[in-house]
Amino acid sequence: MDVERVAPASALFETSVIDARDKLDVAWEGRHRFLNDILRNVPVAERAKLLVSHVALSPGSSSDIVTGLVYAILTDDASCSAEAFMQQLQAVVRDDFALVCSHLLVLAADKFPRLKLSCRQKLLWLLDFLVASNIAKVDLVCMALFRQIVGGDVSKPNLWLVEAMVQLCNTHRSWLYARPQVVA
Repeated sequence: MDVERVAPASALFETSVIDARDKLDVAWEGRHRFLNDILRNVPVAERAKLLVSHVALSPGSSSDIVTGLVYAILTDDASCSAEAFMQQLQAVVRDDFALVCSHLLVLAADKFPRLKLSCRQKLLWLLDFLVASNIAKVDLVCMALFRQIVGGDVSKPNLWLVEAMVQLCNTHRSWLYARPQVVA
């Protein structure tokens, strides 16, 4: 009797039935489950306090919580919950968003072509926040996204990325002027 095995669908990446699960996706999904276990049955208004106390009691879990929140921001369908996750992320971050920027850099440099459109949009939304907050190393994420733009390609995803990056640069012009290497 043949049993058909289908890899579980990825919340981050476009996959087909023959694609193996991405290790990054599996790891981040595990961190997201860890986060959900902590937040289960906790009212939204009290979640940030709970996460802060959890990080204070168990500093080793800080990176797991931050990774779980980044995954939640990128994969959750409701924009209002992404904003709530962002507030929770701001409450627990202890490294000036260095881990967040390193996660986004991996996605922008290595995994961007496979990201789902909704995750791409959330990545740019999160990037906009980080640029507005003048976070160190966010310029590396911007440069990685600029490298994803394919010259001469007029496909919708490529044009969307061009427009999104131009909008980001236009919105944060003073930030861009202070970092000419971003568009050099």
